[in-house]
Amino acid sequence: MQRKDFFKTISAGAAGFAGLSSLTSFLKPFVGPDSGNRASYAWVSNHEGSDDELKQRLENLKKAGLNGILPSGNYEKWLRLSEGFDLDVHAWFVTLQRGGDDYLINNHPEWFMVNRNGESSVDR
Repeated sequence: MQRKDFFKTISAGAAGFAGLSSLTSFLKPFVGPDSGNRASYAWVSNHEGSDDELKQRLENLKKAGLNGILPSGNYEKWLRLSEGFDLDVHAWFVTLQRGGDDYLINNHPEWFMVNRNGESSVDR
């Protein structure tokens, strides 16, 4: 490699690193380890247990540093039980075709995936 080519390569690399440094500085408040903007959630699909047992689970999740739960059912119950634990509760459900899920197909067909042609996976 010629000396001037070497310096051109080094200069381009330095400019790239400078740009990367600016990008990471820009992104740090959003994704940095000390940003404070991160939230930790746990999916809850096991709804078995008494109210006291489920409250104990919520207390353990809070002590573990979680910010909320994502229950897959019994939303009203989880909302009621989570009061006083300062935990967010966000409902989650699968929006794909779930064969044999007659209740959802009959009561909430709008929850199912629709392809680019507007055809629901319920009808296919």
